[in-house]
Amino acid sequence: MNSGHAMLEIPRGSQREWDGLRVAILGAGRSGTAVAEALARLGAAVNLYDDASESALDAERIAAVRAAGGGIEAPAGIHDNAMADCDLLVVSPGVSVQHRLMQAALRLGIPIWSEVEVAWRLTRARILAVTGTNGKTTVATLAHRMLCSAGFDAALAGNISADAVKQTFTEASRHFTEPQAIIVLELSSFQLENCHTFAPDVAVATNITSDHLDRYATRGAYVAAKARLFARQSSTDAAVLNRDDAGCLEVFGGVPAAQVLWFTRECRLPAAAVGAWVEADRIAARLKPHGQEVFLAELPLPQALEGAHQQENVMAAALAAMSMGATPEAISAALAEFTPVPHRMEPVAFFRGVRYINNSMCTNVDAAIASIRTAHALGPVVAIMGGAAKGESYTELGPSVVPLLKAAITIGQTGPAMAASLRAAGLEAVSAAESLRQAVLDAARLARAGDVVILCPAAASFDMFSNFEDRGTQFRQLANTIAAGEA
Repeated sequence: MNSGHAMLEIPRGSQREWDGLRVAILGAGRSGTAVAEALARLGAAVNLYDDASESALDAERIAAVRAAGGGIEAPAGIHDNAMADCDLLVVSPGVSVQHRLMQAALRLGIPIWSEVEVAWRLTRARILAVTGTNGKTTVATLAHRMLCSAGFDAALAGNISADAVKQTFTEASRHFTEPQAIIVLELSSFQLENCHTFAPDVAVATNITSDHLDRYATRGAYVAAKARLFARQSSTDAAVLNRDDAGCLEVFGGVPAAQVLWFTRECRLPAAAVGAWVEADRIAARLKPHGQEVFLAELPLPQALEGAHQQENVMAAALAAMSMGATPEAISAALAEFTPVPHRMEPVAFFRGVRYINNSMCTNVDAAIASIRTAHALGPVVAIMGGAAKGESYTELGPSVVPLLKAAITIGQTGPAMAASLRAAGLEAVSAAESLRQAVLDAARLARAGDVVILCPAAASFDMFSNFEDRGTQFRQLANTIAAGEA
């Protein structure tokens, strides 16, 4: 969503223009507190608002905001005139446009920015940004490791959830400030809302399918939010898009100037096209029209990158990294050393010949279909599915995965609807569990040597867990408890 107001004139890498600026920040989560602390240290008059009580917030982060000189109001007792003396409102990704502070800013013509828009102006580092419905964490992580392998000073930030690398764009922008540095970002559609001048040097869309329809009125609105990543790019920038994906083809119409690099598993790109493709035993690429072909990787890929969808992730990451200057040799080295990202097709246990795979990050139907297809290549699949609803239909779930499943166990709010879809498509071995623990125990009883037990919820986690990491961590612990014979 774009507030439509005149933008503040704050150039990239600027420090002085923030001094004395009156900034309200809505949302005291990780991104909101990072922005509040950073801008307060630059001399802005910062007030941080949150609807939760202060006791429910991260005490260490709140203390850092106060130490930098920022004010905090939580719970926020916001009045209609709360924005009257404000120059800028910065909103956290999860905040609805219907929030009373957002509505006040819109009425008063106050500019509304995202954390991404602020952080973009705090650094002069080059930016490689990845969005998409599925695969964006793996692509961002791969691209970062490829750049590091090539010797670049690179940071990984944004929507990345792995604890080992978790940091906001704002946090990265404070430490990676110079033009020779590179910040690799994973960005959700929520983070791209209220971006106005943000223009990454390289922008990637992995795929765009229906998701978050509890937030967006239509699929078109969701696609439009993703397309904002490309809207401000120039002719010196690069856009990496999935040629096989209908959503990416829609986004292509909104890429006004950047050079487009395609990746595809379905065909060999014509000589005039730039991008990457899959051949019988390798992945190849071309970086200039009618240019020389470049060898990227042998097939099959390493075990940590099993599955057809991982071929797409590798191509997307490699094209993005090479657009930043990485060499094919650095890309090959990064692929050879790659380890799975937690909660994304993560092998967590092997007991009595049964593999246990944690794919808790699988929060929509398309991700579930892809992950079950990948697991099926390893053996018969027992799937644990279900969670919090996101407005998605499960009509296509059953027909797409039933031929690949030995059994399914459903949990959570969406469990009954998923079970109905699976049974309608002909799967008889469908049962429900009241808890994840019971689901894992049931799956272990059903599985035999050579089978795969996979957590692929196809739904959000908030009905039973604090987040998808919590869900995946509990699954990992349960699987290892079974493997240790302690269940």
